[in-house]
Amino acid sequence: MRRLSIIDLAGGQQPIWNETHDVAVVMNGELYNYREVRERLTRLGHKFKTQSDTEILVHAWEEWSEEFLGEIRGMFALAIADFRKHYTSGPILFLARDPLESSRCTTRRGRKDLRLRQRCARFGQTQRRAEFFRKTR
Repeated sequence: MRRLSIIDLAGGQQPIWNETHDVAVVMNGELYNYREVRERLTRLGHKFKTQSDTEILVHAWEEWSEEFLGEIRGMFALAIADFRKHYTSGPILFLARDPLESSRCTTRRGRKDLRLRQRCARFGQTQRRAEFFRKTR
């Protein structure tokens, strides 16, 4: 995925994986409070490899699941793939975008669009992480 990298140009290549390579994220946008969230996650024992704002998302997902959206502020569209074995139905693909801010936004959408396109009949049924994302680690 190509994106405008502003924070941590060298380390912000996507997708970004957690330490065990079973949760990955891609994001377009910017997280305004990523430093504060990163500090909280570090105190909770999470380890970071980059200075990228995107990396906090995999750790926030591990810590708070979908509730992490209440912890972050910014304009973004993101996808998180969770391959951990405790999900018996298979991998989870979690999609989210920034909420509508009526005072700043004149459209009915958030600041970053989120679009999903199915390319084949087997979407989401792959067993290999490398097949799920075109570019791995």
